[in-house]
Amino acid sequence: DTATTEIYTLSLHDALPIYADVAGGEGFQKVMTISYASSNPSVVYFGSDTAQVWKSVDGGLHWTPKSSGFIANGARSILVSPVNENMVWAAGFLGKERERVGSNVTPLQGIFISENGGDTWSLMHETEFYKQQSTGSLFSVDSRTLKNKQQRVYAGSYSEGLLVSEDSGFTWQKTGFDEGHIIDMEEMAGKAGTMLIATDSGLFNFRDNKFIKIGKYLPTAPLSISVSHSNPRAVYAAVGSGGVFYSDDMGLSFRRITTGLPAKRFFSDVSISPLDEHIGYLGTHKDSRKGPYYHSASGQIWKRANSTNARRLVTNKGYYFSSPFTPHPEQAMVAISASNGAASIRRTEDGGENWFYSGSGYTGARVTDVAVLNGGEII
Repeated sequence: DTATTEIYTLSLHDALPIYADVAGGEGFQKVMTISYASSNPSVVYFGSDTAQVWKSVDGGLHWTPKSSGFIANGARSILVSPVNENMVWAAGFLGKERERVGSNVTPLQGIFISENGGDTWSLMHETEFYKQQSTGSLFSVDSRTLKNKQQRVYAGSYSEGLLVSEDSGFTWQKTGFDEGHIIDMEEMAGKAGTMLIATDSGLFNFRDNKFIKIGKYLPTAPLSISVSHSNPRAVYAAVGSGGVFYSDDMGLSFRRITTGLPAKRFFSDVSISPLDEHIGYLGTHKDSRKGPYYHSASGQIWKRANSTNARRLVTNKGYYFSSPFTPHPEQAMVAISASNGAASIRRTEDGGENWFYSGSGYTGARVTDVAVLNGGEII
């Protein structure tokens, strides 16, 4: 309330910027995806498992719901066009794992498009997306088409394999790539048009409808992959209980990099700054111990975050489930994350050493119905 907010503001006046306030709401939903608009990084979107789509216009400090026409329960993955901040693609899904979906459920799932910055959404193609053990991206744009009137966009469907659109996402076709369920995908840095695709069958190199399996020395299929434009040959992969791996030959072969990491963790999410491959973030799945992990100027030596409550507005706990980590496209030390387990949005400005609450306006809840009783009581 107002009094509580004033107490926090006065007690932390020197350390707390004016945009911060007390965390609101229950915050009980999982944030599945966070995406900057690279053409205007003040614009950021996120999608949760059941609370649909939210947008920030101040770099992730404050959030508002943007779900008009978005008839799915949640958004599994979101991507903003690299050349148009108002064009957004989202993978609408039921908010559940495949094994938890009953046969009597109407599948309100598919690829949605917004052409007006999230104000309204339209379902373009019905297909299936589900929760997984990581929060990898299910969209990618062929950067060779960025200057064209329409862009080539790829989407990783659970049921149809890799889909492609030649008209910026309005119509979709199968590519013929169906090597397991797609978990994460990124365009190779420095190799326009070549996609790295992680599936539950392994890691693949895909270009112009041709693909080969790569990833020598990976013990299992990657749950998350990440590349950095600062070193086009570098690829990082999180492989669950197998740890974290690094490739310096564009994903052909890997070696383990677990210096500084504890044993017996299930590493689910890795994300590297596009500006500096030495700045990266690492998360775990179903792990109640303090996290997340980061590496910065020390290179490939991982460290545990000093605090996830740097400005003392939320608990230090919360990183339990797989959580997205999204680096800023223009500021190497800045990233946004979601502490799934407490479902609050967090931000770092020092490369992951400290995280602070950055979720004003987001409660984590989704209202589905309101009833007014005869006496005027609202339930």
